[in-house]
Amino acid sequence: MLSIKNFRFLNFRRSIVSAAAAFFLAGCSSPCGLGLHDRMPFKETVPCCGGFRFQDVDLSAKDIQVDIANNGIVGQWTVDAFLTSASCAKLFDGPYPGSTPLCEVFLGPVRAGGVSSRVSVPRGTYRLFVQGQTDAPSAVSFAVDVGIWDHRCGNVVGSPP
Repeated sequence: MLSIKNFRFLNFRRSIVSAAAAFFLAGCSSPCGLGLHDRMPFKETVPCCGGFRFQDVDLSAKDIQVDIANNGIVGQWTVDAFLTSASCAKLFDGPYPGSTPLCEVFLGPVRAGGVSSRVSVPRGTYRLFVQGQTDAPSAVSFAVDVGIWDHRCGNVVGSPP
């Protein structure tokens, strides 16, 4: 015979399982899993002595997550990558590293050889900002990309066609 205590426990357990199933199914409006489906590369040179470069990125696709990969070679003089608001014209006013960002930062800093975590961002245009170190005596070349992750069906970046 089922006691009241056991009945409550089974109801509680059933509620937890149902809630978990609903949570996972709600996030799966596509039969395809989350995958890296696009990369937006940015390759250039940052001028010496704390210079920077930026490029706007259109992230208006529905239901995406993004990350940043800084493909720079780890060494004495490197650059860091950030995803900022599109209105950011200058990220630091003072020496870098060491100064506080002047703009909203969604991702970063991403150091040479590193990849950021993935984040969901509202649809819109953002700025991929690459900042050099103030004490770098010469220009630094870089290769950075923004990864676009979503639930589209099809080949993911790096998979055979």
